[in-house]
Amino acid sequence: MRTLHLLPTAIHVLADFYGLSVPTSCIHVSDEHPSGSITPQDSLQTLLRWLSCSHPPPHISWYASGNDIDRQPPPSIASAWSDLNAPHPSFISQRRLTFKSIHWRIRGDGDHTYYFDWPPYPSLRLLLFRATDVLWFLRQHAKNAIERVVASMLTLGIRFSFATVCTETSLPSPPSPLHPVPWRRTPFNANTLEYHQYIARRARLFSSSSVLRAALMAGGILWRLAIEHVEDPQVAFGASFAQTPRSNVRSTESTGVVLCEAGLTDNELDIILGTYLVSPEYPPSQDCSEVSWFPKNFSNSGIDVGFWSEDAENWYQDRLRAYLNGKEQPCTKGQWHGRLRLYRPARTFAKGYDTIACLKLDQALLDQAM
Repeated sequence: MRTLHLLPTAIHVLADFYGLSVPTSCIHVSDEHPSGSITPQDSLQTLLRWLSCSHPPPHISWYASGNDIDRQPPPSIASAWSDLNAPHPSFISQRRLTFKSIHWRIRGDGDHTYYFDWPPYPSLRLLLFRATDVLWFLRQHAKNAIERVVASMLTLGIRFSFATVCTETSLPSPPSPLHPVPWRRTPFNANTLEYHQYIARRARLFSSSSVLRAALMAGGILWRLAIEHVEDPQVAFGASFAQTPRSNVRSTESTGVVLCEAGLTDNELDIILGTYLVSPEYPPSQDCSEVSWFPKNFSNSGIDVGFWSEDAENWYQDRLRAYLNGKEQPCTKGQWHGRLRLYRPARTFAKGYDTIACLKLDQALLDQAM
């Protein structure tokens, strides 16, 4: 069980992820926290809760379906603090935008994605999946080379990916399901031995460098589980970005350009997240139950705010302790939905900011094209 000690501080979250320049009068700097911390009596304390950056009060259960935080009013933010607004010295439209906004079609679903061309690799595209991440990328790229920005994403759990331009005749074949999803008979009550067996299966899968790379780029819980098996995510990822693409194919609706993205297969996701098929008889039928040690629907949860936050780490460590002590079982998708409602305000804030960021980026692109 590995604990992360280099999580982004509240001040870094405010400045880097949300572009908020907080007045110095609101920040308390001490010897214990030289990077800056928000004073408890400050009105920004509520904002920290909505940013998923502070420990939960001790009376709140991680497994509750909701809590009093859901009923707190949203924080107010001075418009002058944000670099999305014109008075700010780092107003986003003053930057030279080097990305494109495109609408992908993947597996029949629409997915708004941003991509950056990378001059050293003409056939390579860097994909970002949230407008918030694009803004974070631009803020970092203004101070660092793109390689260092990518390295930072690997340490923060931000979702990104690489894709190469392909032709219909050069598309890579999808990997075969090499790791069968375990089956268990109803009723299934997992014990600590079962959990350790799951970790061993996950470790065997991550012995594949391409699977490990894809998980590190996936962000969220997939990134966090991959971190358990590496000492340094940047070293594990490798120095070369232009590696053989995997099979997750994306194509633009307008131009028909085909990109091969380095994604994970459904089978690999099942093994990484610890999925089991549960039914009264073997072989399991199509309508058998699925349970997993970690959630498939993490990306729609109250603790998915675009990076691995302090609250996400607290939730993860609490979950590990429960498994190792035999106090929790793998959950169905419906059960996970209830257990991941912990910080709905944080998710609401993140989604709301991403919507505003998307509008601002689209306008900035239009202004630049005129």
